[in-house]
Amino acid sequence: DNVGTTKIIVEEIRNKFKDDLAKIVVASTDMGGAGYARHIASKLSVPIIITDKNRNVHHGETKVMNIYKEGDVSDREIIIFVDDLIATFGSLKKAADAVSEEFPNFKSFVAIATHADFTAEAPENIKTSLFKDVWVTNSVPLSESFKNDMGPEIVKIQIISIAKILAQAIDNLHNSKSVSAIWED
Repeated sequence: DNVGTTKIIVEEIRNKFKDDLAKIVVASTDMGGAGYARHIASKLSVPIIITDKNRNVHHGETKVMNIYKEGDVSDREIIIFVDDLIATFGSLKKAADAVSEEFPNFKSFVAIATHADFTAEAPENIKTSLFKDVWVTNSVPLSESFKNDMGPEIVKIQIISIAKILAQAIDNLHNSKSVSAIWED
């Protein structure tokens, strides 16, 4: 079994935005993450936006080609991009820019990822992006160089602890129980 974080991420969204759930849209930066975004959106009963990107293999540059929406997003103000891994933050930054251009109703941009394996480019991309909050689990510790490069804007980064789910997974394994039962609803 793989230890999943969907349940704790959905709980964090519900806790943080309990009075604003009707203002939320969940989004994915690419088609590969669409299933994960749909799953979280269904748990929250909110619409979804998926950006379709094209990456130039020679230059590594990413361009948003299309934006798809499922449900009415016109009256929504908060967009939450979900992903399994953030490295450079480039795809998130470009996706947010493209969505903001097409849907100017969004006032708040949040990125949430299970793993934050930030590269040297990430701090600048985060600082110059539309995102006011970046939530990541503590599955990968933030490096000291990343924290230093973020400077005072490190406050944008919020850590979601996975300690509880890991402890439960260890206990279930020790007692020959299913690990996947931990995050099943």
